[in-house]
Amino acid sequence: MSYFKQIEMSRYLADLSKQFGSELPLPLVANDDGYDQQNLAYWMIKDGELTIGEDKIKSRAKRGRQASALDMGASGLFSSEGVDYTVSESLDYEDTRSDEYPKTILNRILVHAGLNSIGLSDATPVAVVTGLPLKEYAPRMGEINTSLIDDKAKNMMQPVTVGSARQPSARVCFHGTYPEAIAGIADYLIDNKGQLREGLDPAAVRMALDIGGKTTDMAVIINGRDGMQIAAMQTIDMGVSNIRDILSGLVEDRVGFRLDQILRDQALNERIVEAFDESHDVADLWEQAVTEVFSQIFAEADKMRRKHPSIKELVCFGGGAALGEEVIRAKFPSVKMVENPDGANARGFLKFATTTELEQILAKVLAYFEEHNLAAPKAVEVSGTEDAPAQEAEA
Repeated sequence: MSYFKQIEMSRYLADLSKQFGSELPLPLVANDDGYDQQNLAYWMIKDGELTIGEDKIKSRAKRGRQASALDMGASGLFSSEGVDYTVSESLDYEDTRSDEYPKTILNRILVHAGLNSIGLSDATPVAVVTGLPLKEYAPRMGEINTSLIDDKAKNMMQPVTVGSARQPSARVCFHGTYPEAIAGIADYLIDNKGQLREGLDPAAVRMALDIGGKTTDMAVIINGRDGMQIAAMQTIDMGVSNIRDILSGLVEDRVGFRLDQILRDQALNERIVEAFDESHDVADLWEQAVTEVFSQIFAEADKMRRKHPSIKELVCFGGGAALGEEVIRAKFPSVKMVENPDGANARGFLKFATTTELEQILAKVLAYFEEHNLAAPKAVEVSGTEDAPAQEAEA
């Protein structure tokens, strides 16, 4: 839903400035820019209360102009550094499962496609925070991969255009990166006001299990004097993409023909395959593929739990958790599921940025504005008797 096309930006920024006690010159958007899906989160005001709007798009793009609208114009076209990409869920698409993905034009294009999906385009200034899997964010305990984080920021701040007319996409004036999995636990523990959720023990040792598109992150989280700390972490190369691959093979064996990318996604997301005017129910194969991958993931999680017997809760989230939530609940009933599990990291990024780093982000944004001679959108005073300009967006 194009949320930011439906609001008056200056009024929106004024409302948020009152909430946070700092004058916000631009919207802040979090994007869990995964290998399989982009999950977005942003602040809204609904009935006078601070809440989080969410949206998501699939990470589906192919180099070049691949689709045309009915008027023969380019459809879903994004361009950067002279390279065209078509973003569409209805085409074959490029594999994002690469260690170089966070630094690629493809990653940049998909993040901008997400921004456009919520109505941020036309050179609108925006601050963006995204994430990295644990082993990429911190290859070893206590060692932050500042080189990759810096490279990702440089990549994200390159300009992108939309359509054959090369209209500007949103203008990224700040980019920050947070560790996945840790962010999801933060979302589980902390409400929208930065307070511990009711009924949760802050001292409990918890294990995060973030099942993503390409990887699964596991981390043991303790609450120390300086807040949340990581006692152990591990990333395994297993996620939704493995389920898709196994399921596709099972389906192809049954139907006797090779699936294209559209049918591979249909089998994964809808548990049916509609081809050549025939519909094939593949729900049993879907459960077989999900169970096979989850059994391996939870076996690795159990190994980590046995090394840390003080763990009180195993908290699960991520796109894979959303896809196979019913299987997890049935086969692993002791696991705590985060509500709307595929959006947990994005919401966590947003909360981290707002509660711990907002002043630093604002300082860097203002420095960017000054360096590029940009005028910040001016927030307007909003009467308390007027309706809040920001109404809740549909996820």
